[in-house]
Amino acid sequence: YQECVIGIVLLDDAQGIPGSSFQVLCNDGKLHLAEICSLPMYDENREIVRGRKIDIPQAPNPWKMS
Repeated sequence: YQECVIGIVLLDDAQGIPGSSFQVLCNDGKLHLAEICSLPMYDENREIVRGRKIDIPQAPNPWKMS
């Protein structure tokens, strides 16, 4: 389970590389930090579907509000 909000966007600048961060103006009117990641966003080696990764959470962790 992802422990963050996921958004898929189309950027005008093709220079964005995984790990780059920027701010996004969201529907709540606030700027939030975002980070570019590669696809897939998790299990890049596809270990879950191969049965190699077995420590998969049964439910998402509650959000930790800071």
